[in-house]
Amino acid sequence: MIEKRFVDSYCISCGNETPVIFDITDLNNEVLYSIPLCRNCSNKFAEDVISKLKNKLEHSHDIIGSKRGEMIQLKCKVKQMNIVSHNHKKTITNILNKGGNK
Repeated sequence: MIEKRFVDSYCISCGNETPVIFDITDLNNEVLYSIPLCRNCSNKFAEDVISKLKNKLEHSHDIIGSKRGEMIQLKCKVKQMNIVSHNHKKTITNILNKGGNK
């Protein structure tokens, strides 16, 4: 979680005065980091984070797309193998039936 705390301090990135410190907490609400950022630097940070998340999302979509193609190919191969197996069973059954009639 990220929470804002209003305290006069200086931005860790550019050194300008800022009235906000961002507290980053874990699941137990214990503060992991306290980062003073001015509005411009916090906007840049947010843009960077959003950009990274977009890139990860696009990458995962690419992976899913390639896996989808692989799945279609594998399903076609399984279908072909089932047809061949079925034809072999028919042939074996016909041979056994013809051999039994003699």
